[in-house]
Amino acid sequence: MERQLLKPLPDLSLSLPLYQLIEAESCLGGFDERKVSHMNVCVLTPPEIYEQLVEGVEYGILRAFSAMFDDVAICGEDHQNDAGFDGVAGLISFVGKVSWTLAIGFPRATALEMAQKFAGCEIPFESMDMIDVTGELLNIVAGPTSAHLITQGFEAKMGLPSVVRGCDVEVILPDHLAQRLHFTSRQGAFRAKIVAAQQV
Repeated sequence: MERQLLKPLPDLSLSLPLYQLIEAESCLGGFDERKVSHMNVCVLTPPEIYEQLVEGVEYGILRAFSAMFDDVAICGEDHQNDAGFDGVAGLISFVGKVSWTLAIGFPRATALEMAQKFAGCEIPFESMDMIDVTGELLNIVAGPTSAHLITQGFEAKMGLPSVVRGCDVEVILPDHLAQRLHFTSRQGAFRAKIVAAQQV
């Protein structure tokens, strides 16, 4: 199988999400390997790696959210792809031999219900508290997810979460192999997306 080269990765800063650092190379004509011989190069992540990442994310979400919310369940692949939604989304990156980003999107109704359940009081959707709660939920999921993946050989440094909020929000991450997952709970449905790049 022919490898698709991606742009070389510099020393990654944990303050920058993965999707800002990795971009698919659209044209390989005239590519000179000598120019990147001293740099790290990424290739598209094989499906079996994604399967392990999906397992880790599902484990992390169920372990974290089942302790806080009600009837959290996996519904499989999210067939809405990158369709926009009215709500909030959090992103967090993991940097290692396999570097990857996790995005979790909460529709407005779900975000309101989960925030109230988590904080014990009503959190207005447009408030900074909603941003803080969303970021904290990402951190809580990232903990058991990372711990589980370390047992599978995925050593990685975890970055800081980023949060976006608005109408018709689209979480666009490169890589056509990105995995999209769908979850339900009594507080509402939510979606997750995983995209990865493997260093060689």
